[in-house]
Amino acid sequence: MHIGLKIKDLRSIKLWTQARLADMSGVSERTVQRLETSGSAESATLLSILDTLGTNFEELENMFNEGNTMKEKQRKIRRYQFPSPD
Repeated sequence: MHIGLKIKDLRSIKLWTQARLADMSGVSERTVQRLETSGSAESATLLSILDTLGTNFEELENMFNEGNTMKEKQRKIRRYQFPSPD
């Protein structure tokens, strides 16, 4: 699973649209769409999106390891403090 799909999963768990994530991250919605589809983005863009989601690359990798069940994923996600919506 590439990082774009992991970001999409985390965004979906938070019930955020691509537009909302884009707005909060300061990137275009098209950038979020491309990242979720291809798994590639500029490093500054990726860091901004991960920061907005309240995570970093290492945590995201660990959160969605292939062996984790959905319950394990949700338990790990609940540990994180997500930014409140404006």
